[in-house]
Amino acid sequence: MYVSDKSNAVHNTVNLPYFTFKDGDLVEEEKLQFDRRYLESKRVLPNDNLIVIAKNGDLVFDDKAISGQYLIKIDEDASINSLQKLPGNKVAIAFSNSTVQLDERDIEVLGKIITRL
Repeated sequence: MYVSDKSNAVHNTVNLPYFTFKDGDLVEEEKLQFDRRYLESKRVLPNDNLIVIAKNGDLVFDDKAISGQYLIKIDEDASINSLQKLPGNKVAIAFSNSTVQLDERDIEVLGKIITRL
């Protein structure tokens, strides 16, 4: 959740929830502080749903919307993958160089990836 206070508003900064992957779990860490103008220059607009996730050395911003690459959970393991909705309540999920089809009830979409820094 996006957090702001008076000192941050004066300094034009935002504190965003920050998560890392540990053994397939998404673990909440301390909030990260960002310059609002920098985020906006990268087309990241702070909102109540925005979180930051560390993945492979990148900071991934997730606004929990639906389209594009997603943060998902399968059998309690979290990962970032490309998803494609298919007819019949199916979804195609890209894993490295292959794609698998699953019933959409077999995954939990935690959020949409909107940018990487």
